Amino acid sequence: MISFSPRRCGKLFLFFLKTKAKTILLWCIGLFGIMFLYMILFPSMKEMAQMKFDSMPKELMQFMGMESMQDMGNYMHYFGMIFQIWLIVISFFAASFSGGLIVQEEKRKTIEYLYAMPVSRFDIYFAKVATAFGAVLAVVACTGISAMICGAAVGGETYQASELMLIVKLSGFIPFFFLAAAFLLCGLSASFGASAANGCVLVLYLLGYLGAILEKDGEWLTYFSPFECFSPQKILSENWSVPAFSAYLALFFVLIAAGAFFYHRRDFR
Repeated sequence: MISFSPRRCGKLFLFFLKTKAKTILLWCIGLFGIMFLYMILFPSMKEMAQMKFDSMPKELMQFMGMESMQDMGNYMHYFGMIFQIWLIVISFFAASFSGGLIVQEEKRKTIEYLYAMPVSRFDIYFAKVATAFGAVLAVVACTGISAMICGAAVGGETYQASELMLIVKLSGFIPFFFLAAAFLLCGLSASFGASAANGCVLVLYLLGYLGAILEKDGEWLTYFSPFECFSPQKILSENWSVPAFSAYLALFFVLIAAGAFFYHRRDFR
């Protein structure tokens, strides 16, 4: 049996990265551009916030991550509102991209080609994990860089680069959690893994949203949703939990390890 080799894993990582470069680049350019468009319009949104828009339904404001329309007059709160929505999109990307990496050889019937090479299943698995990690990191970074450029240009006194970077680092962990979930689910099964991973994104977001609406009665639901635990609004108000982040980080590594275990044991024939 061939053992795991970091060198072989690195070569496979470069190969997978090359095959997925176009997809990653398109996502980076797309989200950078759309984020730039939204954030550069901050002065216009600030003027709108000065008007009486508090008649907006409370549930809609909670969905957008706002307590009142006055939040749109602050660049950091405005960024938090937009980034909260973007995190849902990036999480779906992380889940589908990661799942696609695992199942693509089976769908294309090229898995035998990989196994004919002098590589182990762990080499293949962790090369794909590294590829997905790099892709999600690039997309999150491009989104954050776009917001930083706009903040320096139009953010004024309400723009705080250090706070924005903290939000990107902590809230940006959310898609990586779903990346790990996708690897576990697709390691279990190629037939339902990718769909189940995308379903997890939707279900956990709705759990957090429901918990936020129910407030004290549903507060316990928010602990099951990374969207709510590490929302930009909680980070801005310094209401996020270090133990919760540590628990989710530990769970991330557990999911990756469990995915490797099941992927190694799977019968691809």
